[in-house]
Amino acid sequence: TTAQIAWLEKNWQELPADDATNRQPGDVAINTEHTYVYVGNIPGFGSQIASASVSGPVRAPMAGHEGVADTSFRWFRKKTNLTPVSP
Repeated sequence: TTAQIAWLEKNWQELPADDATNRQPGDVAINTEHTYVYVGNIPGFGSQIASASVSGPVRAPMAGHEGVADTSFRWFRKKTNLTPVSP
Protein backbone atom coordinates (compact mmCIF):
# COMPACT_ATOMS: atom_id res chain seq x y z
CA THR A 1 0.00 0.00 0.00
CA THR A 2 2.89 2.41 0.51
CA ALA A 3 3.67 2.29 -3.23
CA GLN A 4 -0.03 2.82 -3.96
CA ILE A 5 -0.12 5.83 -1.63
CA ALA A 6 2.88 7.42 -3.34
CA TRP A 7 1.26 6.91 -6.76
CA LEU A 8 -2.08 8.33 -5.58
CA GLU A 9 -0.35 11.38 -4.08
CA LYS A 10 1.35 12.06 -7.41
CA ASN A 11 -1.53 11.34 -9.79
CA TRP A 12 -4.84 11.80 -7.97
CA GLN A 13 -6.35 14.56 -5.84
CA GLU A 14 -6.74 14.03 -2.12
CA LEU A 15 -10.19 14.52 -0.62
CA PRO A 16 -11.08 15.60 2.91
CA ALA A 17 -11.32 12.38 4.92
CA ASP A 18 -13.88 13.84 7.30
CA ASP A 19 -16.38 14.85 4.58
CA ALA A 20 -18.22 11.74 3.42
CA THR A 21 -21.02 13.73 1.79
CA ASN A 22 -19.29 14.04 -1.57
CA ARG A 23 -18.07 10.47 -2.20
CA GLN A 24 -18.33 9.38 -5.82
CA PRO A 25 -18.00 5.91 -7.33
CA GLY A 26 -14.32 5.29 -7.97
CA ASP A 27 -13.04 7.25 -4.96
CA VAL A 28 -10.27 5.30 -3.24
CA ALA A 29 -9.63 5.01 0.50
CA ILE A 30 -6.19 3.91 1.63
CA ASN A 31 -3.98 3.63 4.68
CA THR A 32 -0.75 1.68 5.23
CA GLU A 33 -2.62 -1.61 5.64
CA HIS A 34 -5.73 -1.60 3.44
CA THR A 35 -7.28 -0.16 0.29
CA TYR A 36 -10.93 0.03 -0.65
CA VAL A 37 -13.08 1.73 -3.26
CA TYR A 38 -16.39 3.53 -2.96
CA VAL A 39 -18.67 1.96 -5.59
CA GLY A 40 -21.99 3.59 -4.71
CA ASN A 41 -25.29 1.75 -4.93
CA ILE A 42 -25.04 -1.45 -6.97
CA PRO A 43 -28.16 -3.64 -6.83
CA GLY A 44 -27.39 -6.98 -5.17
CA PHE A 45 -23.81 -6.07 -4.17
CA GLY A 46 -24.66 -5.58 -0.50
CA SER A 47 -22.34 -2.65 0.17
CA GLN A 48 -21.25 0.74 -1.12
CA ILE A 49 -17.63 -0.34 -0.59
CA ALA A 50 -15.53 -2.86 -2.53
CA SER A 51 -12.39 -4.26 -0.94
CA ALA A 52 -9.28 -3.72 -3.02
CA SER A 53 -6.73 -5.58 -0.91
CA VAL A 54 -4.65 -8.35 -2.39
CA SER A 55 -2.26 -9.06 0.48
CA GLY A 56 -2.87 -11.70 3.11
CA PRO A 57 -6.01 -13.52 2.16
CA VAL A 58 -6.94 -12.02 -1.21
CA ARG A 59 -10.22 -10.20 -0.68
CA ALA A 60 -10.67 -8.32 -3.92
CA PRO A 61 -13.14 -7.97 -5.33
CA MET A 62 -15.74 -8.38 -2.63
CA ALA A 63 -18.24 -6.25 -0.77
CA GLY A 64 -16.56 -4.49 2.12
CA HIS A 65 -17.86 -3.28 5.44
CA GLU A 66 -15.65 -0.22 5.83
CA GLY A 67 -17.20 3.21 6.20
CA VAL A 68 -17.16 6.17 3.86
CA ALA A 69 -16.36 8.49 6.79
CA ASP A 70 -13.50 6.49 8.33
CA THR A 71 -10.88 9.16 9.05
CA SER A 72 -8.13 6.57 9.57
CA PHE A 73 -8.03 6.36 5.76
CA ARG A 74 -6.96 8.95 3.22
CA TRP A 75 -9.38 9.46 0.32
CA PHE A 76 -8.42 10.14 -3.29
CA ARG A 77 -10.25 10.86 -6.55
CA LYS A 78 -8.93 10.63 -10.06
CA LYS A 79 -7.92 14.04 -11.37
CA THR A 80 -9.86 15.25 -14.36
CA ASN A 81 -7.79 17.15 -16.86
CA LEU A 82 -10.37 17.58 -19.55
CA THR A 83 -9.74 20.31 -22.08
CA PRO A 84 -12.88 21.69 -23.71
CA VAL A 85 -13.09 20.99 -27.43
CA SER A 86 -13.50 24.10 -29.58
CA PRO A 87 -16.50 24.04 -31.95
